[in-house]
Order: sequence, then C-alpha cells, then structure tokens
Amino acid sequence: MSPFLNDLCDKLEQLYRQQLSSSSDLLHLYFSQSVSNDEFLKLRTNKNGLMCINEFLFANTDENIPLIFLEHENFKHSPTNNVNVLFKISISQTNVPNALYANIGTVSQFVHEKDYLISMSSIYRIGTVEALPEIPSVWLIHLTLLDQDDQELINSIQNIDTDEFYDDDYLALVGSNISDKLNQFKSTRKLCEQTLKPEAKHIRPVLLHYNMGIIYDALNDFNKALDQYKSAIKLIRDYEQHDAPKGNLLFAPIYSNMGLTYQKMNMSIHAFDHVFRALTIISNHPENSLFHSELSSGVYFNLGYTVHQQGQIREAKNYYEHALKSLQKYLPNDHPTVVKLHDILNSLKSEDETAKHSD
Repeated sequence: MSPFLNDLCDKLEQLYRQQLSSSSDLLHLYFSQSVSNDEFLKLRTNKNGLMCINEFLFANTDENIPLIFLEHENFKHSPTNNVNVLFKISISQTNVPNALYANIGTVSQFVHEKDYLISMSSIYRIGTVEALPEIPSVWLIHLTLLDQDDQELINSIQNIDTDEFYDDDYLALVGSNISDKLNQFKSTRKLCEQTLKPEAKHIRPVLLHYNMGIIYDALNDFNKALDQYKSAIKLIRDYEQHDAPKGNLLFAPIYSNMGLTYQKMNMSIHAFDHVFRALTIISNHPENSLFHSELSSGVYFNLGYTVHQQGQIREAKNYYEHALKSLQKYLPNDHPTVVKLHDILNSLKSEDETAKHSD
C-alpha cells in the first residue's frame, strides 16, 4: 500500500476511535450511483447476498445530498439506459464493523459537514430493493454494513483461506489461479480456431475477452470478469449468424467459468444455472467429438465445486466422480490433477460420514 493510503487509513482509524458511540440507534448513510441494467438486476435478485466495495466510499447522513449529486450527473451526461440508485447503508454503532468509517466533515473544509468516509473493501448484506416513493425514477437499495464477527462473513473468509489461497505472496496467488483456470480448459484456443476457422477475425478478440475474464476473476473483480465473458459470448454469437454451428462447444468453458464467478459473488442460482448450461451444451455433442473428455471433466469439476460451496456434499461427490471418470480417459492415474481429485473425493467422503453421524 502506498504511503498516502497508509496515512489515510491511519487517520480514518484515529477518527473512528474518536467518534465511537454507545448509541443503540443505527447510523444511516446514503450514497448514489448510476448503474447498468445488468448490475441493477444482479443487486435486485441477490437479496441477502453479500456485496464488497473495493474502494473508499463517500456517504452522507442526509439523503438529499447524494440525490442532488445524481441529478447533477444526469444533467451533465446524455440519457442512458442506466438505472439511478440511492443506496441506504445501515450501521450498528455498538458492534465492530468489518470496515472502518468516520465523519470527515468535522475535520475538513473541502467536504460536506455530514460526509462520512468508509474504508476500502467494505462488505455489505443486500436488503430490499424498492422504488423511492418521492422520486419513482430512482431505486432505493438497502445495505447493511456487516459486523466484524458476522458468521457469514467469517465463513466466507475461511473458505477463501482454505479453498482459494495457497501462497502468502498475492501476485503468486493470482498467477496460480490464472494458470489453473487456463489449464482446466487448455484446449479453448484450439477449439476456438476449429469453430471460428483460423482466418476468422473473431478469434483473437474472443480469446482476449475469455482470458481477461479469467484474469479479472483471479483479481476478485467479478463484475469486470462477467463483462469480459459476455463480450466473448457476443462475438461468438455474431459469428454464429454466418458460419459457426449453433450451441457449439466453445460456449462450454465460458459459461462454466461464469458460473464460478457468480458463486464467488454468492449468487448461487446464477452459478449453478451457468455451469449446468455448459454441461447441457457438452451433452448435446457426441462423446467422440473434439476435446469432449477435457471439457466434460472441467465442467463436472466446476459443478462439484459450485454445489459443494452451497453445502450439497452428496451432489458434489457425484459431480466430482463424473469429472474423475472423464479425466481418466485422457490422463494417467498418477497425474497431479487426477491425484488432486482423488483427495477431494476422499475429503468429501469424510464430510459425508460426519454429516450422517451428526444426523
């Protein structure tokens, strides 16, 4: 972290401690944003899900201030299809939050006196989404800043520590995650060349968007990852109108990876739907088709991972077994990927036995 950000975080912590309140009343803060229809739909359909804001956030105790800002932004820019949203954050003043916040209007003449600053990487639970009664064209989304000891937050962090991260060095971690994703569907490039033909101008852009989706996912920038995957899908569909077969296998790795991204965003229904869609595409092709075994193993593995994260141990075991069966068609039993999958299945067997005894 840069010296400037270090100083800012230190100052914010100092202000937070100075302004600690024993009030049992909730603190309500507001900020506004114009979001895309896709983003709004994700928020609207993910009630009780978690949302992380990875940057410093300015919010105000007076809801009129962000509404004025929203009106000003709309006046500056030409009309778009974006949705105007007022976010209302509820904060318990008696519990320790997962991210520090403080009223900076008391110490700075450059901001509104009721302005608050919330630290980076703040995590919220999404509440109700409703049209703002006074201004029907603006939607009100309720957020709750999670407490530091929130059980769902603790579980999420533990899952990240045990399932996602294997190295203390962040860059090594990102590189490892990217490498794993690329290797899982390593035939994507050849499949792209076969499907779109070597001379097709779409090949490089499709692969670029696909690879950027993987990179953004590894960096935990999930919305950008989804945007990149969707761009790849659009390019393939544009090409399909002319030469490529409908429902071709090239969609399988993209939808499968999108499912994992949705799972990381705690959007369980979207997660399963996308990975299962990839499986449906593969199932519509004969088993002797190009790269069928590799694609099947990757998609079944991702289905296993997705339902395991959702607590469905037996279903996960079933999907992982299908993944193993596909892997063994083209990899030896001592291959690291096969060995790893055996370890996962043994671990799931232990989990299943524990669950049976607890019942």
